[in-house]
Amino acid sequence: MGRKKSNEKQSFESTGSRSDTFSRMFMTQFLSPAFRDLTSRQRDLFYSCKQQEIGQRTKDKQKAFYAFGVEPPENLRPFFTMSIAKVTKTYRLYSETNLQPFYRDLEALIEHGFIKCVWRGSNKRIMNIYQYSDKWQIWGTDKFEITPNEMTAAMLRKRNAN
Repeated sequence: MGRKKSNEKQSFESTGSRSDTFSRMFMTQFLSPAFRDLTSRQRDLFYSCKQQEIGQRTKDKQKAFYAFGVEPPENLRPFFTMSIAKVTKTYRLYSETNLQPFYRDLEALIEHGFIKCVWRGSNKRIMNIYQYSDKWQIWGTDKFEITPNEMTAAMLRKRNAN
């Protein structure tokens, strides 16, 4: 008798499509103070970001790095991009006419240590490249700090204006 695969799709989880992807979330992250501090829309955005871990095509991730003139790293799994089309048309989280909530929610994910911006493309009209972060584990402590190289261009402008 063969072993049953633990990642086999169940009917209550998926339609069974071969192209269907999943994202993992562990209980420690789900119950963390940083995650509990997020609004429901920010959590939805984080789930959408997590879908990019496996769901975003390798070619698209490589293309994002090439747009910056940089050779993509060997392990692309922790990197992703989040486009306006994804959050408005695919995930339907935000309105195309008002994107301010999207940018605020993305900043909240950075400020809570779940993601970081590793390549800023706003000045060149290129998508930002993000990476998952483990700083959420120390959020709310004296050790927690978001450095300028982890911020979006908008976050840097705000910081420098103050």
